[in-house]
Amino acid sequence: MNTLARAFAASLSWFICALLPSAKRKPFVSLVALLPERHPMGSGDLDAAMERAGIQSSVVAGEAPVFIVTVGAIGILVTVKNEPYNKQENVPEDVPPALKQMVLDHRAAILVDLISGAEDEVDFDAAYQVIGPLLAELAPIGCVVFWPDKTRFARFDGTAKTHLHSSAPLLAFAGGERADIIETELTDARLEQAEKEARAKWAEFETSFEKKTWLQQFLVKAYFTYGGRKEAMWVTPKSIDGQTISGTLENEPNEVLNLMKGDDVSFNLEAVSDWTYDGKGETRGGFTTSLLEEQAD
Repeated sequence: MNTLARAFAASLSWFICALLPSAKRKPFVSLVALLPERHPMGSGDLDAAMERAGIQSSVVAGEAPVFIVTVGAIGILVTVKNEPYNKQENVPEDVPPALKQMVLDHRAAILVDLISGAEDEVDFDAAYQVIGPLLAELAPIGCVVFWPDKTRFARFDGTAKTHLHSSAPLLAFAGGERADIIETELTDARLEQAEKEARAKWAEFETSFEKKTWLQQFLVKAYFTYGGRKEAMWVTPKSIDGQTISGTLENEPNEVLNLMKGDDVSFNLEAVSDWTYDGKGETRGGFTTSLLEEQAD
């Protein structure tokens, strides 16, 4: 199958998965620069950007405004649109007003999308480690960068450019605060003690999980990391194998941006922060929950 055919097949596959509610949604691996004015770009500009980004690849097809780039087994589609990316009237409420106005006023866009190698085994972190630096070298400082998969926007400044060039490029979109996230100081002695108690009493959870009925709900909270950021999230366990817990992520990450709600995850007991389950007429566990509720109040 040639590169253009793979591009079409991958795009069609993602579109079908997005339409089918029973199918697990695959991430839409893409980054976009929203520009205040038209931005001409030729193959020479793309070659120079790839060299600055340290990408060893070749343009295998296309001409302005659409190019296909191969990086190993990964195909990247680079598109220059001299018109607005799409209608962005529904910009999330947590986007600062000045940034929102820049989004609404943009007149052109540069899209860098994954178009091949999108099988279940694809390393999306590796894909973003190619897409991030490439966009960083194509986009002009001062524009807006956009992460379509999670509808996140960021002003493209020196800090964002550094993040896009790093091993954790999605940190470019981690700035700002969100009202639905409860911030906690991990050095809080009471929180540390509650987490230690949860791990010390893990045997109770594991024993009950092995004997669970279909009516019972079991949840484990664990720490996950990405680019030096750390976030505790709830997981519905599917299996416990010694010190390894595997299950489904139940939260939408705010800091650990290489994960999404519904992902299959695995972690060691050392990462466990809390657990809870339906016992005999009562809820067991929840060691940190009361502390977080107290802080929220």
